[in-house]
Amino acid sequence: MPPEMLKLSSRPAPFWKTSWFFALLSFSAISLFYIYFKLKENQRIRLEKIRMAIARDLHDDIGSNLSNIKLISEMASLKNDPLDKSTYLKISEKTSQVMEYMSDIVWSINPKNDEMTNIIPWIQKYAIQTLEPLDINLKFELEDLPNHLELDLEKRRNLFLICKEAFNNISKYAQANNVLFKVQYNQKQIHITIQDDGKGFDLQANTFGNGLQNMKDRAKQLGRELLISSTKDHGTKIDLWFAV
Repeated sequence: MPPEMLKLSSRPAPFWKTSWFFALLSFSAISLFYIYFKLKENQRIRLEKIRMAIARDLHDDIGSNLSNIKLISEMASLKNDPLDKSTYLKISEKTSQVMEYMSDIVWSINPKNDEMTNIIPWIQKYAIQTLEPLDINLKFELEDLPNHLELDLEKRRNLFLICKEAFNNISKYAQANNVLFKVQYNQKQIHITIQDDGKGFDLQANTFGNGLQNMKDRAKQLGRELLISSTKDHGTKIDLWFAV
């Protein structure tokens, strides 16, 4: 055999024709498919948790109020006297609560409300509706936020419910004259402060039942912990930080 033919036959095959390259390519393809389906599965599980949470809210908040309305109406129908004013007021109050809960849920699942520039005004609106009828002076210190800062459905919902619980507690228990709602932004982090000058409370006494724990649990789902400080006769302050 001529030397030229010997050299040609001993030349190694291109790497893309080798068995190890095909093995590596197959492994890479399998890995990519696994990662893709794993991400899809994680997304499915996450969306399922959100659906379950919304369903739970619908059952707990709207379901219970509709049951109360039904009960009040049935009790009134058993009386010979026509509905008195107090019964009408109870039905009206429960109906208003149902409408409020429905409005909150519709807002929370609307993708148009993902941006912080839409979220903060909604929280402001709730604060005004809850506290101004009680002659509580509201002060807003809202730092300009960059455009396109977004929260997904779950985080947006948790943020709103934390603030909602805080304002509700102030309206029911604080006996405050002034409330501050402050929003700051620094290095892709939002800092929200809700502070009142009310009577304060003992943090160890668990005055609000599960309310405070629910707020802390929701803060953890946002990725941070909630800081609550309160001093008797010197009000309460709530600080929340979370990344965007």
